Amino acid sequence: RRSRILLALAGADPTDELGVFRTTMEDAARQKLASFYDPVDPRRDVRVTLDEFQRDQEKPYLHLGVHFGWGDAGPQETGHLVIVKNRLPPSMAQEPVRPLLTEEDIKHPAEIDHDVVGDLRQADLGACCCDCCHFHGLNIASKFPHVSNANQCMTPQMFNSLCRLGFALSEEAVGLISQPGPLDESWEKGVPQRAPQRRRDPPPPQASMAAARRPAP
Repeated sequence: RRSRILLALAGADPTDELGVFRTTMEDAARQKLASFYDPVDPRRDVRVTLDEFQRDQEKPYLHLGVHFGWGDAGPQETGHLVIVKNRLPPSMAQEPVRPLLTEEDIKHPAEIDHDVVGDLRQADLGACCCDCCHFHGLNIASKFPHVSNANQCMTPQMFNSLCRLGFALSEEAVGLISQPGPLDESWEKGVPQRAPQRRRDPPPPQASMAAARRPAP
């Protein structure tokens, strides 16, 4: 159980149906491990929140609350789940192909080279093996950023573009989950904690026998 969880979803899901995550939520409920809610409006079904994320292609992340346990006695444990999904926002659809990232780029992200390589967009990238495929008639197969799991020979440029996309999409999510102080909404602070149930030990055998022999009034 963690109070803050950052999840990167990179499965093959070009239409943002979130099928794997929906199944995970159902399994957690079926095993009575946890339940999920929308921290902004917990009155509605959490699936509405997932559908909204699917429709709004510009949303950089999905924020859900997690209630651990299933009616357990004692303090209620909750957490915050922030999900960053591999998808290309419409505002980035025309992004050109950029130079390959270097070690210095990773160490100093503010100085990353944003020059343009060729006349391809990142969304046009396909192919496998080597970067020459992109520019010599072999730019085929599934397109960026939804690379098929069957492609185990990703080109350097495809990997480079995925890293750049992940860096851009995760900025707000990382800022949210790493901010100091609680992430709870105002309504969460007013939820009363369930008082722990006192355990009642069974009476000793002699006391039970004496009570059984006592005549009724």
